[in-house]
Amino acid sequence: IITSEIQENFENLIEAAELSYTNDDEKYLMKLIKIGVRNAKTNMDKVNLLEIKLRNEFSHNLLSQSLQTGVQCANLLNFRLGKNPTKLTVITEYFKTKLYWSRLNKKRLSDIPENHDPTLIKLVQILLLMSVTAYITKPNLLAILVFKMMRTLPIECPKAGVHFFAGYGMILCGIFNDISNGYKMGNLAINLIEKYDAKEDSGRTIFTAYSYVYPWKKHMVASLNPLLSSMETMYKAEDFEYYSSALLTYTYFSFFVGKNLPDIIERVKHHNEILLKHNQIQFQIRNSMWGEFFSNFANTDNEYLNLNGQLFNETASLPDARRKKTETTIFDYCLIKMILGV
Repeated sequence: IITSEIQENFENLIEAAELSYTNDDEKYLMKLIKIGVRNAKTNMDKVNLLEIKLRNEFSHNLLSQSLQTGVQCANLLNFRLGKNPTKLTVITEYFKTKLYWSRLNKKRLSDIPENHDPTLIKLVQILLLMSVTAYITKPNLLAILVFKMMRTLPIECPKAGVHFFAGYGMILCGIFNDISNGYKMGNLAINLIEKYDAKEDSGRTIFTAYSYVYPWKKHMVASLNPLLSSMETMYKAEDFEYYSSALLTYTYFSFFVGKNLPDIIERVKHHNEILLKHNQIQFQIRNSMWGEFFSNFANTDNEYLNLNGQLFNETASLPDARRKKTETTIFDYCLIKMILGV
């Protein structure tokens, strides 16, 4: 293929890569990305191709590679991220962010103007994709990218960037036990959705606020309907990474608030079909594990403390989770075992 022809028809190359990703033709996809990245005129062209690679790696449960691709994209957009930030780096970035916010005019936060810069919009898209993988495998990296964005977005914010305010609220509540300010961040995120009339981008923000922020003050049952609404929005937008996370959260929230167990188990089986259809393997594994846990509570033939059954096999799945360092899977497993052992 002649370089000049590639550069002249770069949009067609990206469309071909998207089609290869949709059709799960990984070999041809990797060939197109390699050719495109090598011949791209601009960093934005490279990022547009690498974003498809990032999605492909996540859908095939190649979580480490997916994060590396995300970091590469962020660096191409002049947003510097290290691959393995330490807890000390997290604490340093937290205090930088806390100092930055202490100097802001709090009255103007509810009136942050919308940003239309294509580079910042693309950066937000990349970081949102990275956030799912980082949450699963490298929480320190998730915290770093949220803190850095919280020193960027209060000036001007793209519609999709509103999610990071909810993400900041999640970290303040869950890591630093600053529930008061974390709750305010959740409220700010929801208010900005309304201000920007950002319904198409609202799903992931509503999901994060009602999963990780509001339950610190409100009963978990109050999150169920907003989670269903966010899932519908994200599915229509084909935001399957965040949709899958919300789907899983809705399932175990339903258990914790006392919904009917046989109904939940049937929902798990149905959700597994959806997750497999959209190649959300990591979420399908966790969904199956929770389903096996629910089956134990429903008095099936499973051994009570054992997660080896029709939906999930811990003997086969846990070694892979440890090898890939999928921390949320391991956390879910330990939580389930703790509950079963009570």
